[in-house]
Amino acid sequence: MGKTTFKLNTAELLLKQPGVDVKQRNIDGHTSLIVAAIFGHKGAVELLLKEPSVEINEVCSNYGENALMYAVRNGRSEVVEFLLGEGANVEHKSHMGLTALMLAAVLGNLEVARHLLTKGANINEKSTINGSEIRALDLALWKGHAEMVELLIRAERDWRAAEVSAAADLG
Repeated sequence: MGKTTFKLNTAELLLKQPGVDVKQRNIDGHTSLIVAAIFGHKGAVELLLKEPSVEINEVCSNYGENALMYAVRNGRSEVVEFLLGEGANVEHKSHMGLTALMLAAVLGNLEVARHLLTKGANINEKSTINGSEIRALDLALWKGHAEMVELLIRAERDWRAAEVSAAADLG
């Protein structure tokens, strides 16, 4: 039995115990779902989402980030892809006003950014930080992530082309 199988079997056993509260938060305000996303345990994320009391978009009480954002923050591409497929809110904003795409941009994680864009992340979503309006592109520029900047510029160009096409279809 592999390590991952053992962990999942253990988690399944724990979830069957009376009184287990999967919504319990640790000192950082993280639930079991968020912890599983942080550490990239896709199997545990899947298992937890089968629990009726677990909500895919539940947020960390301290920072306002959901499991998707924590998976993005920690570069857990497989978990990001799974959560998006299960309907995680791609436009959720943290207490600081950041979206998952903004986190991917500031971290320079191209694979994660591609997943988010494919699932409709708003390339033009703005947040105000220290009195300035910023977008994911601004964060990528600030951090010097050239490939991310190129990806986001292409995505914005595609978005604008789709807007023009939709307007032409209406007119």
